[in-house]
Amino acid sequence: MKFRISIGIICLSFTCICGCASMTTTVIEPTDTERNSTIIDKPGRVELRMVRFPNADIPVLEVEARQWVNRKETYERQYLEKQVLKPKVRATLWLSGATIGVSGFLAQKYGWVVLGRYVTGLGVAMPLIGEALAPHGKIVGEQWQEESRVLAPYVPLSNLPLTFTAADWVWADTTDDQGKARVDISTLTELIENDQPLQVTMASQEDSALSATYSIPADLLAELRPPPEPLLPFVALSPSAIETHLRTTIAILDFEVVGISAQEARVLTNRLGTYVVQVGRWQVIERREMEEILREQDFQLTGCTSNECAVEIGRLLGCQRMLAGSIGKIESTYHVDMRVIDVETGGILRTSSHDVQGGFASLMSGGILEAVRRIAGVE
Repeated sequence: MKFRISIGIICLSFTCICGCASMTTTVIEPTDTERNSTIIDKPGRVELRMVRFPNADIPVLEVEARQWVNRKETYERQYLEKQVLKPKVRATLWLSGATIGVSGFLAQKYGWVVLGRYVTGLGVAMPLIGEALAPHGKIVGEQWQEESRVLAPYVPLSNLPLTFTAADWVWADTTDDQGKARVDISTLTELIENDQPLQVTMASQEDSALSATYSIPADLLAELRPPPEPLLPFVALSPSAIETHLRTTIAILDFEVVGISAQEARVLTNRLGTYVVQVGRWQVIERREMEEILREQDFQLTGCTSNECAVEIGRLLGCQRMLAGSIGKIESTYHVDMRVIDVETGGILRTSSHDVQGGFASLMSGGILEAVRRIAGVE
């Protein structure tokens, strides 16, 4: 009796296992392999946008220039055809193995110990043997299908010439490789008027209609404004010296710049004029008055850095002295060179050189002041 039952179970098990070989199905699975990739661009509108964000603890305006495009990539993806067990067959194998295992456990319980152990082992091995013998995951073919995907909706515009305007300041810049340009807000603090927000406008030099505007709150600019400089020490002058100095007028030219931006150069020139007035050595012609007189004479101030040009401007302005010079940066050191030119003779009356270590803030707070003291002869 036991022998007959064993033979029956064995035949049933192998019948199920052998039947699994013909109970397979084919599935198609995608792979990461692609070929024949093609990108199709349909250019759209170009836009400029301004975003304020903190950079290295200094608030800046980030300008981003980008062009919207309808970018679509078409390609062919590889799909593999694999032969696997049908889900119902796999379920049947495991269910049959569980049933046979339970039968073996009951056989041991009712006295058929040897037979029960055999049947239990067979029940455990049956689904595993079926999985091993069946052609599970066997690749039987491949096919390629055409697909597409949508890429980033815009591309950055690099090396785009831009013009920035803030109050009466105008300067130029270009976007970097990522289509971005930055404006240091801390350099605009001198443009605050009556605690009003400062409007910064940026426009493309190629298309003036392409522009963007950002309003900087006045309280933010006030926070970034450097503290007032201490008053200069009193210098006693004789009555004759006072009369002479009151009659000596001076105008300040735009300094030559090397290694710094046009915006920083404009800020330095304005700060320089403030310090020259504080020193009290000369009567300084205001910048706006100077530009107005030269405009009436149809004289171009931009690019005038030579002594001859300084003398010509001085004669048009009717002043006696001209202050010119240069500001350069090498690594972390700023070099400030100044010279006072006699308008009547064209000769150089006085020169001064000063080096400042540190960042732009160090140059603004103390470096320019020390340079002005030296050129004015006030120690």
